[in-house]
Amino acid sequence: MNRILLLLLALTLSACGFHLRGAAALPPDLRALAVTGTPENGPLWRVLRDAIPAAGGTLAGAANADAVLVITADRFDRRVLSVDSQGRAQEYELKYTLGYRLDSPDGKPRLDARNLTVFRQYRFDPDAVLAKGEEERRLQAEMRRAAVGRLLRQLTLRLSNPEPAGAPAS
Repeated sequence: MNRILLLLLALTLSACGFHLRGAAALPPDLRALAVTGTPENGPLWRVLRDAIPAAGGTLAGAANADAVLVITADRFDRRVLSVDSQGRAQEYELKYTLGYRLDSPDGKPRLDARNLTVFRQYRFDPDAVLAKGEEERRLQAEMRRAAVGRLLRQLTLRLSNPEPAGAPAS
C-alpha cells in the first residue's frame, strides 16, 4: 500500500512539471561576462567566479565580454531584534544588500540598477561569542550565494523579457 502511495505521489509531482530550482542558465548573448565594482578575489568576487560558470557563462575581461556586470552595493547590516532582561542582545537580524546593473562593453546601460536584499536571523549567546562569530560568517557566505543566485536568475529573466522604458525598479 505504501509503495502504491509513493508511486502515485511521484507520478503526480512529475506530471505537474515540478522540479527543483537549480542554477540559472545565462542567455547566449551573456556568456562572457566581466565583473567590476568588487575587489578581485574578495568574497563576492569568489562567489561570482563559481556561480557564473555554473550558469553556463565565463568570466572575461572587459575587452572580451558580452556585457559588464557592475556591482553598485555589497554590504551587510546587523540590527538587534531582541534583548534579555539585562539589556544584552539575544537575537540579531542580518541584512545583505547586493546592488548591480548591467552595461554593454562600451559602457552603455543594458539593464537599469537594482538592489537585492537577503535577510537572516540568528540567536546570540554571550557565553559563546567565538561560535556565534563563526555562525555569523557562515550566514554571510550563504547570504552572498543566495543573492548571487537571485542576481543571475534576474539577469536571465530581465534579458528574456525586456521591461518597457520607465518601468519601476523593484
